[in-house]
Amino acid sequence: MTTLPSTNNHDNDTYTSSIAANSMFSASSNCSWGKFSWKKTDQSKATSQYNVDSKEPNEKQKYSPTQPTSSTPPSSPEADSKNTSINGTIVNDAKCQIGNTTNRILHSPTVTNKKVIEKVYIWDLDETIIVFQSLLNGDYARKFSKDYNQAICLGYKIETLIFDLADSKFHFRELAKSNKTHIDDIDYGKKPDSDQKSKVDHWDKFCSSLQQDKVATYFKDIKEIYEKYRDNVKELVSVNYHSNWELALNELQSFTDKWIHLARNCIDSINSRFNSVNVIVTTTQLVPAAVKCLLYSIADLFPLENIYSATDIGKEQCFRRIMERYRNCQYFVIGDGKAEESASRTLNLPFWNISSHDDLFKLNVALNKNTF
Repeated sequence: MTTLPSTNNHDNDTYTSSIAANSMFSASSNCSWGKFSWKKTDQSKATSQYNVDSKEPNEKQKYSPTQPTSSTPPSSPEADSKNTSINGTIVNDAKCQIGNTTNRILHSPTVTNKKVIEKVYIWDLDETIIVFQSLLNGDYARKFSKDYNQAICLGYKIETLIFDLADSKFHFRELAKSNKTHIDDIDYGKKPDSDQKSKVDHWDKFCSSLQQDKVATYFKDIKEIYEKYRDNVKELVSVNYHSNWELALNELQSFTDKWIHLARNCIDSINSRFNSVNVIVTTTQLVPAAVKCLLYSIADLFPLENIYSATDIGKEQCFRRIMERYRNCQYFVIGDGKAEESASRTLNLPFWNISSHDDLFKLNVALNKNTF
């Protein structure tokens, strides 16, 4: 039995171009698919060159469980922190007390699109909702005893398709160095002052203003495309592209034992509630994160304004932004990495660890029973 090399390179991958992924393969095993073909290098170096999802190390910090409760934002003076276990999953919880009443929202809930929001579920993306980065570095194959070479080849098929669409329809090549944490971080109405052009002292400021306006135009276009095609990405791409993606997605479903199907069941369960909302916080840059949601068929569950990129500010700051947005709600964090677990503990939020199919199944049961 061949021992697979250990790969821990899950951090700080840098992305520049979709088709450039092909150059990562040189001598050794061949990986062919459609019009694309690759030759794989040393497996320990088989990680993506795009900054798709920089994961923290997978070591989990465990702490003692007690009885399950719900959470309140850490800013609430009434909150009494303690550790909690929900259906065997360890969480860090805050118990809200007002007189003899527990587990209530402190103030008026948030109203969003006529939906009264009382619970906010913050999801990690890669290796929680979808399987992607762990295909590229071989972690999924090692963990679940799958074919290592197939995992690598499948990962690069998907990566090529993701960044082909990101470059061709979502201006990622132009925006790779202009990442935004949130789509509404752009001032779409700001225009450069034409009077500055005649003033030499203000030329740099004028050029900067032009660049900002160009970036704003790109992001406005991205927002419109995402919202237009989030329910039917087939209309956005060519017939050949869609056929290739369908083949890759079907292979992924089989290879990962329908991982995304299990995750989607959980998200659907939350979305079906009148008082709950799902939000994504990912270390992927905003543009490829949006493209992933489209291609993995979860864009219908996540409007673009509910996707946050932690690439520049980290997950804790993203969590704080979300808590500022929804204010006096209950918050729950779902993920597989150390970054989101650490941030949830710092902010005193319940955390549900996802490391296997069984974790997703148990989460779905807990959601259906309304115990998480």
